[in-house]
Amino acid sequence: MLWMLGWLAFADIVPQADPQLGEPVTLQVVDLVSQPVIGTTVRVTYREGLAGSREQTLGTTDSRGTISWIPNQVGRVRVRVGSESLVVRVGGPLQPGSVGWAIALWFAGFATLVAATGYARRP
Repeated sequence: MLWMLGWLAFADIVPQADPQLGEPVTLQVVDLVSQPVIGTTVRVTYREGLAGSREQTLGTTDSRGTISWIPNQVGRVRVRVGSESLVVRVGGPLQPGSVGWAIALWFAGFATLVAATGYARRP
């Protein structure tokens, strides 16, 4: 029985696509020789190490070593299988307070300033 735990320490977690908020993504768990790991529990942790951190158990892998996951929060998420883990970034729409949101607001303000001053018009 202990030999079975040994190979799980060297499992690899492979997302089949870049995770996006609310979109199903397939995760595959494979061993050192790229064979599917069947029946292993997969967990994800949102906001690890921060206030509001929470862990979700996705379930166990199927006969192909895969499991489906629908991310419900953007940002960094740790996917765990046994002692192995992978940090992925879940993409999604711009969130207020994000750097992307700040850049978008800056460009909108700049465009408004240009339009209001008539800088783009030539005499």
